Amino acid sequence: MDSEETMMMKPKQEKEKPSAGDELGLRENPSHTSDWAFRPEAVVWVHGEPVRANLHPVASQLYSWLRRKGDVTYFTEKMKSDPGMYTNPYAFDASTLARVFLDVVNETHAAGESHEDIEPHDMEVVRIRLTGELTLLSARLLEAVLRQMLFCTAFPKKSYENASLGQLMSTECRACKGGDGPAHHISLVASLGCRYGMCRQIDACVVSFLKLLNKQRAQAGAHASTPSIVDRPVAESRKMLAEDCFSLGEGLCHALQHVSEVEEAMILEIERHAADSQRRSLVILPSKSSPASTEMPDPPATS
Repeated sequence: MDSEETMMMKPKQEKEKPSAGDELGLRENPSHTSDWAFRPEAVVWVHGEPVRANLHPVASQLYSWLRRKGDVTYFTEKMKSDPGMYTNPYAFDASTLARVFLDVVNETHAAGESHEDIEPHDMEVVRIRLTGELTLLSARLLEAVLRQMLFCTAFPKKSYENASLGQLMSTECRACKGGDGPAHHISLVASLGCRYGMCRQIDACVVSFLKLLNKQRAQAGAHASTPSIVDRPVAESRKMLAEDCFSLGEGLCHALQHVSEVEEAMILEIERHAADSQRRSLVILPSKSSPASTEMPDPPATS
């Protein structure tokens, strides 16, 4: 047998499967954090005067709601023109997703606890649909909450506007990209928390939630392109739906606990310094190579 034939008969080597971290856009090596400043749009301005932080406390409200301790405020398209309304576009995105999320959670709970007669296959369809909606909404909601916070910072918009959760946790440094050595990675999420001494807490809880979402996707897909309708008793489908809902809700609640702490710290810092419209001072943490800025950014130009 000649060498050419031998080469043709060699079995193809299977590609190495990505790890859970790779699927999420995360990497084994730890990501760095970066100092940041607030941008002028961190404040809602009315006639050149600072009114309030341009950051709606969605994470804080949703965290309280999941613990049955509060309500969630949402905004309609018509409210965008109201005087003093948030100009942060992600405030509307996050509040809308939060409102939809509440309805899906309530519908999921009702379906899981219901004793209504239903065909087994119909119940399986309900389980698959609601579990999928919860998984997708949880990811999109947390992305919108984090983007709303990042909008108030001087981080370039292109670094987060289309980024997935995994990319917000670990993105390649643009400054050293294309250099001789390997580019290091920056966590925008950890950078938000680092300013307030909470980088490890927020980083760990969001990573844990990402892994939970990835696990949920894998279980739902069962190594297929779409979930399968399985012949099982209605009671079993309802139990699985309730367990999936509880698992996702618990994971999101844990993530929101630390995200909301950073969100509240940002709002307090902005409003504390914006309240004195005469001084207009806003303390900006210094970078390692430049002095601190103590001046509030000028309001954005208006046409």
